[in-house]
Amino acid sequence: TVTGVSGYFGLTFAASNLGYGLNNFYYLRNDPVTGTVKFGTLAPALLGLSADQFDIGNGGFTSLTFTGDDVGYGVNKMYYTRLDPITGYTILGMLNPALGGTRRTSDIANLGSVYTTLNYVPGDVGFGAMRFYTTGSINSDAQTVSFAAIANRSIATGSFTVNPTASSALPITLTVVPGSVGNAIISAPIGGVFTITPTAPGLITLQAAQAGAVAPIPYAYNMLRQSFTISGTALVGISTQPVAQSVATGGNAILTVVAEGPSPTYQWRKEGIAIPVLNASATTATLTLTNVQPGDAAVYDVVVTNASGSIPSDPVTLTVTAPAAVAPVITNSPLTASGTVQTPFTYTITASNSPTSFNASPLPAGLSINTLTGVISGTPTASGTFLIDISATNTPGTGTATLTLNVSNTVEVVVNGPIDSPIILTPDGLPPPAGTVYTAKGLPAGFVLDPVTGQITRIPGSTATGKPGTYVVTYYTITTNEDGSKTKGPVQTLRIVINPLPAGLSGNFESIVELFPAPNSPEGKVELLVNASTGAFTGKLTHSSQAKAYSFKGVLSVASGGLSGTGSVTIKRSGNNPFRLDFLIDSQAVADQVLLASLQQLDGSGNVVETVAESTSGGQIARFSNSSPAPWQGAYTMVLSDPTAPPFDMGVTLAPEGTGFGLVTISASSGIMVVKGTLGDGTPLTASLSPSADGSYRWYVKPYKKTGGFFGGWTQFTPVSGDEAPYEVATAANSELYWSKSASNSKDKSYRAGFGPVFIIATAQRWLTPAAGTTLSALLQLSDSSVLSSFTSDELSGPDALIVPSSLGLNDLNKFVVLAPAANSSGFTAKARAFDGTFTRTNGLFTGSFTLQDGRKVPVNGVLLQQPVVGAGSVIGEGLFVIPPAIKGGEAVTGKVQFLAPAIAP
Repeated sequence: TVTGVSGYFGLTFAASNLGYGLNNFYYLRNDPVTGTVKFGTLAPALLGLSADQFDIGNGGFTSLTFTGDDVGYGVNKMYYTRLDPITGYTILGMLNPALGGTRRTSDIANLGSVYTTLNYVPGDVGFGAMRFYTTGSINSDAQTVSFAAIANRSIATGSFTVNPTASSALPITLTVVPGSVGNAIISAPIGGVFTITPTAPGLITLQAAQAGAVAPIPYAYNMLRQSFTISGTALVGISTQPVAQSVATGGNAILTVVAEGPSPTYQWRKEGIAIPVLNASATTATLTLTNVQPGDAAVYDVVVTNASGSIPSDPVTLTVTAPAAVAPVITNSPLTASGTVQTPFTYTITASNSPTSFNASPLPAGLSINTLTGVISGTPTASGTFLIDISATNTPGTGTATLTLNVSNTVEVVVNGPIDSPIILTPDGLPPPAGTVYTAKGLPAGFVLDPVTGQITRIPGSTATGKPGTYVVTYYTITTNEDGSKTKGPVQTLRIVINPLPAGLSGNFESIVELFPAPNSPEGKVELLVNASTGAFTGKLTHSSQAKAYSFKGVLSVASGGLSGTGSVTIKRSGNNPFRLDFLIDSQAVADQVLLASLQQLDGSGNVVETVAESTSGGQIARFSNSSPAPWQGAYTMVLSDPTAPPFDMGVTLAPEGTGFGLVTISASSGIMVVKGTLGDGTPLTASLSPSADGSYRWYVKPYKKTGGFFGGWTQFTPVSGDEAPYEVATAANSELYWSKSASNSKDKSYRAGFGPVFIIATAQRWLTPAAGTTLSALLQLSDSSVLSSFTSDELSGPDALIVPSSLGLNDLNKFVVLAPAANSSGFTAKARAFDGTFTRTNGLFTGSFTLQDGRKVPVNGVLLQQPVVGAGSVIGEGLFVIPPAIKGGEAVTGKVQFLAPAIAP
């Protein structure tokens, strides 16, 4: 007896070690606290206390016994009886005390009656050996249902079989008990064996039941349940299959599947082949086919997939039938049209569903309809707004709509533009009868009336034109009768409006012409001004063949529609055969293709000998104002340097090594860029350039007054990457410039052999004037107060070829000193141990000088660059130095000076 503990029953003894030692008593106990049954041990001879070992969990236990024999479930097992709360019958089960976890008990069979004791006898006492004996109340119609316990398993292990039986040998039904968390598919039994396929994880309870019988032998209903746990991912399945459809041609077909299982994906197939993802619905639960055609008729299915695998749906057939015959539907949109009196008019009725005839009524005077084609045409003779009933007909019926036609008595043309069609004054658009002539007054200049045909056209070949405005034209007929008398018809009115050129065809334009065949180096620049009111243009051609620009003028020939125009002029040249300049202005072209030009060489008879130059780009000059300024306006420092990739020097002589530079000012109100600087050979460079709307400028400057040569191409200011401002010219994509000098005589102070063309890349950064006292290191984003300076020229011999690197020390805001290297090193002489320079805070210009070993003083000039991002080795200043000739009458040469950011970036 243990004080305070009660509810013991089912005491049994086991000499074997069941995990708790040899020779122990074992008991069951109803725990009044938890309401469950405990299993425990009791030491023999009461030498030890009883000890609960584990909680069996459920209740209803009535007895417990032990056997070391294997009666079908292994040696050293305990067996119990318990009352089933559902049927009220006794269940026989097995208990394995040595088994870990929670599955220590396993029901074996529902006995179909109520028993209260259970004992095991190994010997034969008249009923055979190794038998269980029990006492209780036996039902006369009892049958036993046996159902082996099921081990926990994973969905991935697949299907398994169970074989529940009844002592009556009657068939068993097997079902999943409602309320189970998991799920499984149970196939029909074969020979009493059921196949179970788990489909969803969780606890599943299966119920094996025998319904009982009345005759020939009565048996009562009985059942037994077994529970087990399924793990893993739920199997994909299909709960609703797609359904076959029949759809008329042009209709929509929708096929839908409903899948089970987590995270399913879908792939619809047509005749077993995956439908491409061009149809986005092909990988969803619903396949949508729009505007189906006979070729869409096929067998479709869908493959549903998740982590557990894939399953195809039932195949279904899509049948596409011929469309039902329906009446036409008018498809014109919008249902409006416009025309002009005395001007040919055309409108076509369109409709669906294959109409066989058309109609329109009432039509204004001068118009008629072709009932087979649906084309309304003619020359309207009266102005106004007309509501016209239009229709299209086929066998099933007629579709109708109302067309609103506005006929104006005003003809609009663009100055210098053609009349797309003659203005026909006759009422029916046909020539007037014999003896009838037309008279018109008030025609604008350039227009002419044919009195016999009654048609107004442009004067052939005439450049004369009326000024923009509205012209009221009156006209009438005079008919000569058979008796010779004349009859004057009613006076009618027509308005002709001459519009000025559109903005895209007027104003200023520029184009660089390149050596033929283009693309090539620049050969000249075409500048053009077109008057919007008259179409007249003036211009100039700056060309390599002459120091001064050629002037020209003419009248633009405007194309039909007024969106483009052409011009052609002959340019006379003193002492040479003339040029012919042809150009096209296309207001609809991309910005750098608006003006394209071609320059032809003529012979003395005016025949084309060859193409001298042509353009690959050209644009319209943008208009800015104080209220709408140029976005890239401001002050810049610009460097004109050799590129790091070909082409470099396309000439036969070496080009100067100096880097050109300049100070750039761009006006906010006009966008005009003024450049003042120096080319890489020391020649001054000045230019005033006009902008295009995209920030580009076209150069063609002739810096050498006494010799030939040019500096030309284009540059473009674009926003710094990732920001709207500031703007910059920073890469080869932003500039394409060429520099050339012709050979000269001995009076030239440098590069008498000439050079080029040389390919040049421009770099320009906005110069923001620093406050007084700002250090260069802060202004140029340097990590400390020093930079590297380099001076390079292949023209220097020996040790003077490379004088650097050395540190640039900042003594104050405006001055700097580059200390010379050691006295015995290359570079400066002992008497000139430093490179002295001055930096101009307001514009970024630097100047200075150093002295060579032979005493020649070398001036240095250039500009600093306020780069948006500075890293180790970034160029923050560049320019040139000019080395005077060593002997009188010799040639000066140039070299490149650079200031570089230090190796350690800020």
